[in-house]
Amino acid sequence: MNGCLIIGTMDGANIEIAEEAGAENLFIFGFDASELQRLRKERKDYVADKRFIEIMKDIEGGMFGDKDYFKPLVDSISNMSVGNDWFLVANDFAGYLDAQAKVDAAYADQDEWVSWFFCFFFSPFERVSFALSSPAAAAFCCVSRPLRRARAAATTRQL
Repeated sequence: MNGCLIIGTMDGANIEIAEEAGAENLFIFGFDASELQRLRKERKDYVADKRFIEIMKDIEGGMFGDKDYFKPLVDSISNMSVGNDWFLVANDFAGYLDAQAKVDAAYADQDEWVSWFFCFFFSPFERVSFALSSPAAAAFCCVSRPLRRARAAATTRQL
């Protein structure tokens, strides 16, 4: 499968992707499916993260475009007298920001970022084809992120 790095909740296709690629290779945030029914019942009394409240105010104020255009969307996830935030956007927002910070940290470490790209962006067939075209690429593709982390941990323990 070709694709991109995934930042998302553990539902739908992300469950299957995590089973095949390993959950450690996805940026996952949010609640377990077993918690959703309870969270939906409690949603009307939920106090959202202050960053969520700020962004809703920014959207309502027109920072990202026509505020009237976005009003139904904002109301559906932040005004419980109008909507019910069925997908628990407010509940997941802080977790999403934490996951995005992990993406930013991975990007800041260019070796880490490139290993994500080569080991998970290309399909297995493309990785083999690419690796066969270059011995250096073959060596690079064979060293997965978990293996590099294990080696780094072993080196740290020896110091």
